[in-house]
Amino acid sequence: MSILILVVTLILSSSKPPRQSVTPISGPHVPMSHQFVERLIGSIRRELLDHTFFWTATDLENKLRDYQCYYNKYRA
Repeated sequence: MSILILVVTLILSSSKPPRQSVTPISGPHVPMSHQFVERLIGSIRRELLDHTFFWTATDLENKLRDYQCYYNKYRA
């Protein structure tokens, strides 16, 4: 479940202004997977976080778990 918290943290922190130019170091196959991660983050933001309030980390985890079940069952 900590991966879901990490994804939400990335989503919520993406509105911060970019830092000074820093060249990221990545492996040879990492750029191919960014498109899937970006799509998942966008889906979570548009379909869940823009329409849902959460009050505690436990509440967020429960809502993300429900969204994960929905996404895997009906969207995939």
